[in-house]
Amino acid sequence: MFNNEVTLDEMNELAATALTRIVGGIEKTDSAKISHGPFYLPHLSGERSPFMDANARASFIGLGPETDRAALCLAVFEGVAFGVRSLKEHLEER
Repeated sequence: MFNNEVTLDEMNELAATALTRIVGGIEKTDSAKISHGPFYLPHLSGERSPFMDANARASFIGLGPETDRAALCLAVFEGVAFGVRSLKEHLEER
């Protein structure tokens, strides 16, 4: 076994554990508390598809004093998911 395989296996295990903890935290959160935001725009390095905009930047919208880690994590998951959905719909139109 190569050393990098061990490292990748360890990283996969760490990532799975972290994701399980994050999702568990989201599931324990009162849904009414996070149903109206915050929202996340996942454009850390601009938007490339389906809309080319190199100036687009990531941001959280709708933060408040009640916003906790679970709400932020959910917003990131949703923002990325909607981006993938937007790309899928764009490709289906072609």
